[in-house]
Amino acid sequence: MNLMLVVRYDIGKLMLQSFEFTTARISDTGQISYFEKQGKYLDVELDTNTALTLVLASTETLESEDNTHSSFLIGKYPITQKQWYKVMKRLQDGGNLGFKKPVMANWMDAMEFCDRLSQKEGKEYRLPSESEWEIACRAGSKTIFSFGNILTPDLANFGKDHSITGIGYKTTSQPIMNVGMFPPNDFGIHDLHGNIWEWCLEKQPNPYPGLRPIRGGAYYSPAESCGCSYQGCFRYRHTGQVVGFRVVSSL
Repeated sequence: MNLMLVVRYDIGKLMLQSFEFTTARISDTGQISYFEKQGKYLDVELDTNTALTLVLASTETLESEDNTHSSFLIGKYPITQKQWYKVMKRLQDGGNLGFKKPVMANWMDAMEFCDRLSQKEGKEYRLPSESEWEIACRAGSKTIFSFGNILTPDLANFGKDHSITGIGYKTTSQPIMNVGMFPPNDFGIHDLHGNIWEWCLEKQPNPYPGLRPIRGGAYYSPAESCGCSYQGCFRYRHTGQVVGFRVVSSL
């Protein structure tokens, strides 16, 4: 259970609050340990009872080869169906406001959401670059996943890969789950491994004009497709894909 603390940090004109959370580590033999951590966040009020929580992702205290994104804010969770409705004023893909499930949208719809949110708040919100997404996912880790070098159903919603048995097919773990059902990483960010793929900004220049980058894997994906550095792509206008998104805001 997350504990919100009344501690504020000034970064530019933003007032960030501090929160405590429990993250996890998994050994190469599958033993999970849990640790208390602290992060910083900002709530963007979409209406009186709906907020979009952004978490501080920072490389300032991390050993990183990427110095172009020292600090930024990124969604604590993928955008939910309820948050989508509050900004877009329409349901998406059979959305249900009673659930905290991530919305599924094509890349164009995700970009429209960012544009509308930016206009509503008077501040730029956008999709993360692949570099930003990976920084947020790793949270300083050097392992395949933010939690370690293996992944288990205690840490993420992903497909069970039976290829090592010679069967050569996958069975699913769970259908798409509500956000926040698994431990966050060391920044306090949830659901970066599995459940749904997430859109990122296109590369410049884009060698594949009909495709856009995706990260994180989905509920049907084998574990290796859910890793911090795994890169995939989908057709950007196609609907019905298991892909959503989270937003980024610069400091």
